Amino acid sequence: MYLFADDVQQSLIEAGWFRGRQAGIQLREDGLELPAVRRFLNEFGGLRISFHRNDGSVGVMVLQAPHLPLSTEARELQEYYSRQLGCPTLSFIGKAYRDMMALLMDETGAVYGAHDELLYRIGLSGEQAIETICLDRQFQPV
Repeated sequence: MYLFADDVQQSLIEAGWFRGRQAGIQLREDGLELPAVRRFLNEFGGLRISFHRNDGSVGVMVLQAPHLPLSTEARELQEYYSRQLGCPTLSFIGKAYRDMMALLMDETGAVYGAHDELLYRIGLSGEQAIETICLDRQFQPV
């Protein structure tokens, strides 16, 4: 069980999250069958999480609703960045920063952020990525 920082946990609760939450998962053809993606989105999928950034602005992260099909744009992003990382099973899990950053998870559960040609490792797990984004920490370039 991941222990979130108090501010992050409060943002999650305000978004509708609670420990043991089950969002409901349906198999899709886009990588959701990966155990790490399934587990993460089953608990956090469909949440719209607001957080305070270091500059005083409010950021938003939206995690993919597990029952919705991916848009064509999301599928294309997933395929493009999968090739960039050499990771054939990269899966789109959401977006952040006014929809400017796509959030992608690999088969190990590591989360990456993609914006234009830039790719970052945000966390080694979905929970760590949520905390990194909500606390406005620096990302590791890939």
